[in-house]
Amino acid sequence: MKKVFSILTLILVVVLVTAGLIACNDETNGGATYLNPPLVTLNGNVASWEANPNATKFEISMGGSLIKVENTVTSRTLAEGVAFKVRAVGDGVNYLTSDWSNTVTYTAQAVQGAKDVNFVMINDTHGAFTDSAEGYSIGRVDSLITSLENEKGDQIFIHNGDAFQGSFVCGETYGLALVEALNEMSLDCFVIGNHEFDWGIDKIAAYADGNQANGEANFPFLGANIYYKGTTTRPEWIDAYTIVEQDGVKVGIIGIMGDSQESSILTRYVKDYDFVSPMSIISSTASTLRTTLGCDVVVVATHEYDEGINESITNLSGNSRIDAIFGAHTHQNKEEFYQRSDYKEIPAVQCYHKNNNLAEVILTLDANNDYLTAEINK
Repeated sequence: MKKVFSILTLILVVVLVTAGLIACNDETNGGATYLNPPLVTLNGNVASWEANPNATKFEISMGGSLIKVENTVTSRTLAEGVAFKVRAVGDGVNYLTSDWSNTVTYTAQAVQGAKDVNFVMINDTHGAFTDSAEGYSIGRVDSLITSLENEKGDQIFIHNGDAFQGSFVCGETYGLALVEALNEMSLDCFVIGNHEFDWGIDKIAAYADGNQANGEANFPFLGANIYYKGTTTRPEWIDAYTIVEQDGVKVGIIGIMGDSQESSILTRYVKDYDFVSPMSIISSTASTLRTTLGCDVVVVATHEYDEGINESITNLSGNSRIDAIFGAHTHQNKEEFYQRSDYKEIPAVQCYHKNNNLAEVILTLDANNDYLTAEINK
């Protein structure tokens, strides 16, 4: 009887030890520790959570989309009505990925005195004056902008470069046909692109020489970082920025040629010019627009679309901060948001070429004309 009892005791001990080992393995997965799930708090439209130095990164779920960010990122600006949660990702050896955090959803509250600033932009028209198999006429763009203005009020209209070269009618007139169309559409500004140099930039400069006999643009040409070679002097007909007023809001638009795009132009047409790195120019110009010229909103229209440049622009702070980025050159349809140092997310957009679409960007400001949120429509 004692022998039977001893055997049963031994079996029970083995079972308990084994169960304990299994439970231990479930909890630690072979010695690795599960990271604690973050606790998300919501302040206005900004979701925040604590940093976790043991995480390799965080994974964010926003409206079903999965976004990976660095483990130093601990906040995110939310769009209205989008469910948000986050989890800490471990290295898989010492630390394992946490469970998802609590889910939060931002519901916008009406802001007293809020107002909208409306933009429309096209880029890389490449001579699309009439409908074709590749694109749509400039007349269709005009009709769409008129429809938006009838619905929402005035629009600030930007063309972001590479407009003229690419069709028979524009080639035969060196772009004058399209210049006259853009005049009729009340274009607010035109950013010089690399293809504006294709016939020699003097052909485009003629539309800003004050001589009506050879055609004249009713809008400014922008290129803050286009200098005569070896100098810091811009051609006299190219401006660094323009200022547009909409419903009592002063908007500064800085125009930038893509850095080092000289290589995409025939040497004989660009040998007298440099396209310099734009960041210091953007920073100083934005500060001047805000502090000296009284602009409430400052945006950058750049004839390129580069995520690294966009990040650098977004990181500008204080009086140099930028409220939106309008891109071009790569012919890709882009609509993204980048987080500024003040945790506000600013829009970055680019359209397809040849008028296949346009970008509508609506910036919402508070009663003090400070940037709140943005909306992108394509």
